[in-house]
Amino acid sequence: LRVVYQQPLTLIVHVTASADPLGQVQIYDNGQPYSGLAGVIGGNATFTSDTLPVGSHPMSAHYFGDANTLPSVSPTINQEVLGVVNLEITAASTNGISHPADFQVQLN
Repeated sequence: LRVVYQQPLTLIVHVTASADPLGQVQIYDNGQPYSGLAGVIGGNATFTSDTLPVGSHPMSAHYFGDANTLPSVSPTINQEVLGVVNLEITAASTNGISHPADFQVQLN
């Protein structure tokens, strides 16, 4: 899955259970919580963001369960965020004068 940096990304997590599931879901990026909790309504929890940085993001959804449904974790998907990252590299010379050089790294 790919999205361009700072463009809205919507993730819809569908929770399947024998009864209408309730409870909450959280998105994780590379094992770290990325989102706040979203409630499950009609079996779905929806997340929208435009703050994922440029790069590759292994993402999973964690459902915390409810009175009738056990907690579960989704398989990991790889979300690619395309864009340009500005970098500045500074090299110090022997006379103490620094010379910055600007670079751009583009993921596409």
